[in-house]
Amino acid sequence: MKVLVSRTRASADETEMHDLGDASEVYLPSKPMDKDQILMPDLSTYDMLHTMSVQWPFLSFDIIKDQLGDERRNVKLPPPYVLRLLMLEYPQTMYLVAGTQADQQQNNEIQIMKLSQLHRTRKSRYTEQDEDSNSDSDDDDNDVDEDPVLEHRAIPTDCGTNRLRVHQSLHSLVAASWSERGKVHIWNLQPSYNSLSTPGSESDRKERPLYTVKQHRDEGYGLAFSSDGALLSGDNQGKIFLTQPTSSHYTTSPQSFSSHSPQSVEDIQWSPSEKSVFASVSSSGALHIHDTRTPARNKPAIHVTASQVDVNVLSWNTAVTYLLVTGDDNGATKVWDLRQLKESGGKDATVAEFAWHKAAVTSIEWCPSESSVFASSGADEQVCLWDLSTEADDEELPASADLRDIPNQLLFIHQAQATSLG
Repeated sequence: MKVLVSRTRASADETEMHDLGDASEVYLPSKPMDKDQILMPDLSTYDMLHTMSVQWPFLSFDIIKDQLGDERRNVKLPPPYVLRLLMLEYPQTMYLVAGTQADQQQNNEIQIMKLSQLHRTRKSRYTEQDEDSNSDSDDDDNDVDEDPVLEHRAIPTDCGTNRLRVHQSLHSLVAASWSERGKVHIWNLQPSYNSLSTPGSESDRKERPLYTVKQHRDEGYGLAFSSDGALLSGDNQGKIFLTQPTSSHYTTSPQSFSSHSPQSVEDIQWSPSEKSVFASVSSSGALHIHDTRTPARNKPAIHVTASQVDVNVLSWNTAVTYLLVTGDDNGATKVWDLRQLKESGGKDATVAEFAWHKAAVTSIEWCPSESSVFASSGADEQVCLWDLSTEADDEELPASADLRDIPNQLLFIHQAQATSLG
């Protein structure tokens, strides 16, 4: 959430947003800004907000699932031993992997990062009475004002990375990277991850790819691992190749899925419920559903015109497996019901559509724990949270005219940061 602040009223330490008085107001993307106004985050809306600086920009990153537990919640059982609070444990830790876009090709890397000591950046929403009743607990660690710690390991690459995806199993941790030179590399991240998570472990900076997909004739962006480790890679010529793991290596099928050709493949997602099925979107605006068991690979099982412009991204709901969400170049996000795709050919398959972003949607993802919630980001420097289960209250009127155009399903907007936050 962002607020507008007059430059003459902004505090010297612009990260302290506890009380800005009458000079601040909530900013919506449709509002114009005066020359003497700046955007600043309202830290009272975030339980935790940290930023980090990196040497080179990333076009793509992915999250490494660690062994620290999902959501990291601790259960409070104060006298009389009744469950009262279910709170996140702080400080938090997370692991990321990303591919760089450096100034010179030889400076590019695959970076494996560990972010730790991520403390809560605002006071708990619970009252002081709740805190007093739990004074014997170790909650003091939750509100420590310390700087976060960033550690990383780097694997050199010979060019920039367009997109990167991680696959984890019980015995391996690998990442696939789409290079600017038209090759897809599969990397072993396990040594680097071990060296970050286990003190005393070492990683080999001279790590080379485990395997390289060389069938593509152009660079691309579509990239997706299945739960079994099968990899799909789609290029700018509309070709999608399937690479599968074997007992000792990988092998790539020489025959491509070419239904999008000659338009570029923008994104790919495997079905969470059917191992042989995947979806893809392209710069033609098409959404295709494929089945890898089908001998003819130049025609999809289902074809839908999802947009009149480029469809950049899609995400398949892992809990409600008949729902897909897409984002296009016009800033529109659409939620699709696959059951209607099969019956109507896409004519009545859109169950929700939001034309909120003011520029192209660049990323979209369903929440893994809330089946009705997804996040979208765009070139308009917005990250939005949406909840499809939210409905309008006919008796509740918007507080101002500005709020009438906000979709009821829009929960939260995180916008571009004008200052560096700790």
